[in-house]
Amino acid sequence: MTEIGKRLKEFRIKYQITIPEISRATGIAKENLYKWERGAKPSDVTWYNKLTDYLDKMELAAGDGGISEAAMQYKNQFRRVVTMRVPLWGDAKPVPYLTGNIAAGTVVLINEQPELIVDRIEAP
Repeated sequence: MTEIGKRLKEFRIKYQITIPEISRATGIAKENLYKWERGAKPSDVTWYNKLTDYLDKMELAAGDGGISEAAMQYKNQFRRVVTMRVPLWGDAKPVPYLTGNIAAGTVVLINEQPELIVDRIEAP
């Protein structure tokens, strides 16, 4: 079982919440939640992050003393995001984009060459 699947199952049992209720609250398809709980790894980091955020908020709201150390490890597992400039042609390599004032998905001209701004998620 994956860590997120184990956490999801423990959360559901502890708080007596069903998969359909979590699906409605998060917008994640019930089928994905069932698969994850049975051991499949999430293939979409966005949905993974949405589920961990939901679990964190619900645990915090329940007043169990905040988010556990294990919960923080789950939360941070995929959270290292680096904004990059990716050249659209030529042999230049992507470079970190440090100023952070342009949203991911934007095409900018750097030295008269188009580059795409992207968020790269570094997973362990």
